[in-house]
Amino acid sequence: MEFQLISPQTFVNAIEFNYDDLHKWITEQVEKYQNLTYTDETIKDAKEDRASLNKFKERIDAARKDVKKRYLEPYNNFEDKVKTLLKLIEEPAAAIDTQVKDYEERKKAEKKKQIEDYFNATIGDLSNLLTLDKIFNTKWLNATVTIKNVQTEIDQILAKVKFDLQTIKDLKSEWELTLIDTYLNTLDIAAALREKTRLEERKKALEETEPAQENIQVSDPVSEQVTEQVEPVKIYTRKFWVKGTADQLKTLGQYMKDNGIEYGGIE
Repeated sequence: MEFQLISPQTFVNAIEFNYDDLHKWITEQVEKYQNLTYTDETIKDAKEDRASLNKFKERIDAARKDVKKRYLEPYNNFEDKVKTLLKLIEEPAAAIDTQVKDYEERKKAEKKKQIEDYFNATIGDLSNLLTLDKIFNTKWLNATVTIKNVQTEIDQILAKVKFDLQTIKDLKSEWELTLIDTYLNTLDIAAALREKTRLEERKKALEETEPAQENIQVSDPVSEQVTEQVEPVKIYTRKFWVKGTADQLKTLGQYMKDNGIEYGGIE
């Protein structure tokens, strides 16, 4: 079934009206308003001219709106009918689309399970070092990629990982564990080698800046001790009298005695 227009002859190629006559007349009418200056005495004329121009403009624009309405009316009716037809198609199409997507997701899940099983069966000695998610490629789940091609890619990746790890071990670096950790995080042998260079340069810099212990002179504190001459403290004696009651003087005498101050007693 094809979409067919029953009355295509109703389409209008152009909407004809007296454009040329109107253009000529309006041009002549507005020419007198060009560079026209109104004074306070003629401002009433300015208002009348403005009203006349706006009124004529409104009549022309009203004609435009009327033509647009008449020509859009059949189109709007046509559009409503087309939308009704589209809705009839969209409802079952959406239901079918849901089933298709469910099928595709189910097939992807089945394929991913096959990939996981193959990976676990071939990982071997790398099982404690490498996980599937580290190398997984989402394109493997595409229907256009066969499971055989996926298995081949996994074999190639595992072979490369084993080769790179052996390369790192052959370096016999003191930072071997760090280099292996760097490699497993990136799966990039170049990154591991850059880390090796960085660690070597850091170690060299530390060795160059570290002071040589044998060149450090330790001073003998005894030989450098300076003996200072301490002058004897001069002791002066001053007598003074304090007046007070017997109890007050007794309390004062006890305080001086407790603090090592010589006290002559009460007279």
